[in-house]
This record gives sequence, structure tokens and C-alpha cells, in this order.
Amino acid sequence: MIEAIEDGLVVLDPAGQVAHLNEVACAILEVDREEVLGRRFKDLAITHPHYLRLREALRDFLAHPERERLEMTLFLRGHDHSYLLRPTPFRARDGSPAGLILALQDVTYLRDQERQREQLVATLSHELGTPLTSLQMADGHDLGDEVLLEGVLVVAGRGGEVGCNVNVLSIPSRRGNVG
Repeated sequence: MIEAIEDGLVVLDPAGQVAHLNEVACAILEVDREEVLGRRFKDLAITHPHYLRLREALRDFLAHPERERLEMTLFLRGHDHSYLLRPTPFRARDGSPAGLILALQDVTYLRDQERQREQLVATLSHELGTPLTSLQMADGHDLGDEVLLEGVLVVAGRGGEVGCNVNVLSIPSRRGNVG
């Protein structure tokens, strides 16, 4: 069941030894499962930057358990990927500490959508702001109906362009809106 989860999972026992890690975690950390199982996570002889960043994040979490999660960017498969690290302590049936689950959720798609929305807002502000500023500057000046009509037509035209931009940029969120 753990192998079917799309997130990277590392399970540590109460002593901090790696009890399990799924294939996704092996790929992210670029390790063979056999070389880390049963060894203390903080003492692994791995120099890969992903492991070093994750080890530092775990150390920070243990020092500040009030932090529920941490986002980090890791370079994987030729691209930067945003991962949300969620360390979750778990307990045995008798209530005693049983270990810690480190979940690494790839949130790259969500961050890309956020960047697209921010770009859309910036584009909308610019595309509508420029002709509106011209109209506001003309307010109170006798420019004549022809010049005023031309300004209104420019704003209307830009509104159509902006509508097209909104439709194009909203396609990714309609495909798979992940919350």
C-alpha cells in the first residue's frame, strides 16, 4: 500500500532508524533501499544534496515541532520541483511513540498554477491600467467626443484581449484543479 502512494515516504522508528522508504522516496533521494534500511537517518553516509537538505529539514523540525510542514525546492529529472515536507509522528496502540513518517509531496503543479495566476493579475493590471490612466488624465479636459470615443474603444479592445488571456490561462486549472 505504501508503494502505491505518489508522495515520497520515509518511515523512521523511535530510534531514528529507517524502517521503510517507498520507491518515490528512493528516487528523490537517489538511494537504494537496501543501503539505508535499518540505519539511522541522520547518520547515513550519503552526500546527495536532496538527502542533506532533507536531513537538515528534519533536524529543524525536531528542534521546532510546532512547524507542521516545510516547503523545499529540489532539482530532479532536469527541473526544479517544489516539495512539501510533512513530518508526522505516530504512536503505537499503547500510546508510546512509534516513530516518524516523512512525507514528501510534489506540489510543483500547484506552484506553477499560482505563478500563472500572479502573471495573469499583473497582465490584467497593465492591460487595463494603461488606457484607463489615459482616460483619467483626460477627465476634466475638453478633448472632444471623438477623442473620448477613441479612448473608450481602446479600453474595450483591451478588454477583449484580456478576456482571451483569462480563457487561455484558466485552462490548466480546469484540467485538474488540485486544492
